[in-house]
Amino acid sequence: MVNRMNKLIPGQSIGRLFSIIHWQTRLYIEEKLKPYKIKGGKIPILIILYYKDALSQQEISEKLRIDKATTSREIRELEKQGYIIRKKDPKDKRIYRVYLTEKAKNIKSVVKKEARKWQSTLLKGFTKEERRSIMKILEKIAQNAISANRENNINGRKSNQGS
Repeated sequence: MVNRMNKLIPGQSIGRLFSIIHWQTRLYIEEKLKPYKIKGGKIPILIILYYKDALSQQEISEKLRIDKATTSREIRELEKQGYIIRKKDPKDKRIYRVYLTEKAKNIKSVVKKEARKWQSTLLKGFTKEERRSIMKILEKIAQNAISANRENNINGRKSNQGS
């Protein structure tokens, strides 16, 4: 938690610190992309598609490590807003491919610029070597989280058990 002087309270758990970073990131990016009415989980989907267009919904879920229902909901919203279109895969009609529209391509530079600016803000005051170390450590932590959930049969898919 952050106190009134904008200093972190000592003894925070790693989860709490990640939560603070996540929400501050979301606030910043949503504010910067406000003119385009893009919020929350839609932003990572656009960014992934900027790197590789025509992914399936399944591939997007896997890359973002989120459940299929969340991916589907965010894709539907992006489609309604005119940022993406879904088309059946010509080779496998069961699969929908997700494509960026011109509207999404037109804001690519803004989205990527704001993401880079925020990352620079987060890493302000660190040397190049420290930045590399931070990224390696965070990648290792992320992989540990993924592995632990896989080992415990926790896959991020929502279940109707017990409902």
